[in-house]
Amino acid sequence: MDTDLTLLIVVTGTCLAVLGWAGRKRFPLRIGVGNFFRRKTQVAIVVAGLLIGTAIITSSFVIQTTFDSSTSSTRRSSSPPRREAGCPST
Repeated sequence: MDTDLTLLIVVTGTCLAVLGWAGRKRFPLRIGVGNFFRRKTQVAIVVAGLLIGTAIITSSFVIQTTFDSSTSSTRRSSSPPRREAGCPST
């Protein structure tokens, strides 16, 4: 859970920094908005590529988590039962 919170803080900080920079520097923002409306096809291709890349990375994290969970549960179920140390059997 700590990793999730740290990642959330980093992403939020980065977004706020970019928005703050865009608020102070109007010229690059104006150029970007102008290009957005002028080159719609190119913008659509870039956005689609970003979405596909994000989906690939997210799915790889999900697959890794599922794989880790299944191997640990298999390891737990296939191991023989353990006796507690220090308790003499009667």
